[in-house]
Amino acid sequence: MQREKYYIQLRLFLFIIGVLLITTQINCLAKISDDVDMNEQNLASFFDEIVTKQMKENELAGVTISVVKDDEILFNKAYGYQNTEVDKVYDVDTITRIGSITKVFVWQSILMLYKDGKLDLNDPIDKYIPDLSYMNPYDEPITIRHLMTHTAGFEDELSSIFKYNSDPNQALLDDFRRVIYEPGDIVAYSNYGASIGGLIVERVSGIELDDYISQTIFEPLNMDRSTLREQARSHFDNVSYGHFKYRNELHKIEDPPACYPASGAMSTTSKNMANYMIMHLNGGRFNGQQIIKREVINLMHETAYASHDELAGLTLGMMEWKRNDLEILWHSGGNATFKSMILLIPQEKVGLFISYNTAHAEKSRDELRGVFLDTFFPYDLKIPTPIDNYHTRAKGFEGYYKEARVSYSNSDKLLYLASRSKKVTANKDGTLSFRGAIYIEVQPNIFREVGGQGKLIFEEDNKGKPYRAYQDDEPHEAYIKMSIFETPPVVGGTLILLLVLNMVFITRVIYRKRKNKVCIYGNKVANKLIISSGILLFVFICLIICSLAISVLCNPEILVQAKIPLTFKLTLMIPVIALSLLFIGMVKYISNILKGNIMKVNLFYGISHCLVISGIIIWLIYMKLFGVYII
Repeated sequence: MQREKYYIQLRLFLFIIGVLLITTQINCLAKISDDVDMNEQNLASFFDEIVTKQMKENELAGVTISVVKDDEILFNKAYGYQNTEVDKVYDVDTITRIGSITKVFVWQSILMLYKDGKLDLNDPIDKYIPDLSYMNPYDEPITIRHLMTHTAGFEDELSSIFKYNSDPNQALLDDFRRVIYEPGDIVAYSNYGASIGGLIVERVSGIELDDYISQTIFEPLNMDRSTLREQARSHFDNVSYGHFKYRNELHKIEDPPACYPASGAMSTTSKNMANYMIMHLNGGRFNGQQIIKREVINLMHETAYASHDELAGLTLGMMEWKRNDLEILWHSGGNATFKSMILLIPQEKVGLFISYNTAHAEKSRDELRGVFLDTFFPYDLKIPTPIDNYHTRAKGFEGYYKEARVSYSNSDKLLYLASRSKKVTANKDGTLSFRGAIYIEVQPNIFREVGGQGKLIFEEDNKGKPYRAYQDDEPHEAYIKMSIFETPPVVGGTLILLLVLNMVFITRVIYRKRKNKVCIYGNKVANKLIISSGILLFVFICLIICSLAISVLCNPEILVQAKIPLTFKLTLMIPVIALSLLFIGMVKYISNILKGNIMKVNLFYGISHCLVISGIIIWLIYMKLFGVYII
């Protein structure tokens, strides 16, 4: 016992030393300082250095930035190019796309209507949109408040928001969705929910969403180069293209329009967004006038929902974040080729807006945000103190967790499985690794980031087992623990195993036929049908990969257009043909069995092969890669 106690104390000592070393490195990298005043000169030096470095090392096209404090613009500058093909430079009046930051304006519009007495946040959405197509199996109705806090429980779908329609309202009404979580139970970010919010604004105000926001927000704030109408290039000059990297070169592209404007259609400038931030930081006032009611701004700054008491949450319009001893409000925006963010620090009356016009700039955007905070708002990193038995508990949290924002109804399911399933790994030292960070348990089920400020919190089910997880830098998302049978390794491994077995069986059948003239399935017709079915499924997997690769080679813009290639859609019909051949072949095979035309030695072999082929088809149906699930 004494030796074990000494061993634990030694590990804790080494852990603390490690944290101190990591903290020292982080402080050096982030250049945390105690004497960097936020003024025009220091801001210019800071951004000139870090942005120039980012653009060179990360091969970015351009970025536009504005910083405000109190009621003035301290810094406003653009770097790089709005069109790299002709070296057309970015400037502060260049229009950029801001993606999901559009939702901030939509939710503000909802609150303005609420404060005008034209709607109630606790009203069910059916009151305003009775013709919306969705299915809610729960007794709890979906309210406007649920929409605003992303707790409506809708199943997500990536592909529909990129299917541009000249009548987005009708497209929304026709876009059937299932409610997969009880409203209010769990947070799951939803473009669909925000789109409903935009339609409610139109139904209540009686005018189009862009007109309402223009009249109530853009015009009073002198945001004269802002719009929700697409494409912005048809309404304004000096509009940035998006860019994506292909074969180590940047290519310009007109960013694809969103199907539903409320989910992410807004285009604006960093100068316009500076005016918006000034209004927010001054309780709705701008240029000495009360543009927006203070009560509306208060609601957008107060917590409306949090997954856990220890975590930052969501306001009615923005997200919360606690960093560097600051209470921060923020919202990011990610179009196909634009990565943007608005960040407000009400207690300091400081606002930051950044927008990159390059598809792979998300990491650069988040890095710039972090270094900005560390430079101008330095802090003392607190070393987390773990609970006594943290090293024995870590294994209990290990496993795969999927985002609550998930799709089950179409081929998006495979994309979600591949890209939005995250693994929690228990390390030998008793810490956990999750999404690139290391955490240690400081209270039961509550983890602190080692060498950082992040939090990771687990929620237990009624059996005391972790089944949900939340991170403090993602208040709009939750993670649900996956059963072992739905994890990526098992799902992917099952398909690989079935394909290998299928090819082994096919090779064996063909070999037996050629060498011994034996038809394992009783006759040539049954043999050909079942073998053809197995071969088609193998060819199908190859064609899926090849069709996507060829589509990218022929049209690299597909990488950021989120369009499903026609070849991919047509390829999804192959499993339908394979199933038809298998069915007819098995009918003949069973007939031959009943007639006694099959040797007993081949019976088990033939049945096993049919089960393998059926398993592949079931897998494809489960992953929605079957013809009837064409996107």
